[in-house]
Amino acid sequence: MKNNVIKAAGIQIFCNTSKQGMLEKAEKYIEQAIQNYPDIDLFVLPEQFYQMDCYEYENETYGEYEHGMFEEWLSQCAKKYHTNIIGGSYAVRPAKKRAENENIHEKVHNRCLVMNRNGERVGFYDKIHLFDAFGVKESDTFLSGSQLGLFQLDIGKVGVWICYDTRFPEIARTLRANGAEILCVPAAFYSPNADQWDIIVKASAICNVTPVVAVNQYGTLPNERSLFGRSRIVDAKGLIVAGMSDKEGYFVGEIDKEYTQKCRKENPEMENRRMDLYKTWYNE
Repeated sequence: MKNNVIKAAGIQIFCNTSKQGMLEKAEKYIEQAIQNYPDIDLFVLPEQFYQMDCYEYENETYGEYEHGMFEEWLSQCAKKYHTNIIGGSYAVRPAKKRAENENIHEKVHNRCLVMNRNGERVGFYDKIHLFDAFGVKESDTFLSGSQLGLFQLDIGKVGVWICYDTRFPEIARTLRANGAEILCVPAAFYSPNADQWDIIVKASAICNVTPVVAVNQYGTLPNERSLFGRSRIVDAKGLIVAGMSDKEGYFVGEIDKEYTQKCRKENPEMENRRMDLYKTWYNE
């Protein structure tokens, strides 16, 4: 990070091969981005790019235990390219199952790992709002997380949520209220809700005066649902400063921390809240 400017990159790819093949594809784009834009401070990957729950390749069992191949690869990439990585998400089996007979149908966590430049795991976020909507029921496959994702990196405090979480404004507001300087959203958002994705991502930035890096998969699933991409970096005023449309690849943009602070001084939304009234009316 130079002069309080964060160089951020998103990797927009589609999960359409084996786990090893997906790691190779993701690293190819990471390497290309680094070659063309040295000193990238932050990479964000999409939700479930490593392995999708709707199909398997090469007889691979869905999900893996902590500290397995995916985590090792993510750590090596962060260290090799000297960058922070928001690792999209992958399926993690409960540790208690290690000593038992494995059941490939057991529920898993949809987990985002956060790595610093030294390849150290800063923490993880398990998706808390499961996608039980629009004819899908993620709770049949996934376990809900129990904590929000806020992580201290050398570029500042980074808040993380996953895909469907985007529809719940409380999560973005809470992360912002607890000091988040950037919000990162790995996603596998599909049609026909592309316009909603555009609006919600921008609204998350505008309502919290905080930049958002939102990275979606791009491609067509076996059930013919289309993951439409439209990944982007949005600044504190909701303006798109970098992104991609309908293809795989990478994109790079800058997040100016001083500009974010300027926006927050001009529009002190957090200070102008009426918590006394919200607490009275919001009694669910």
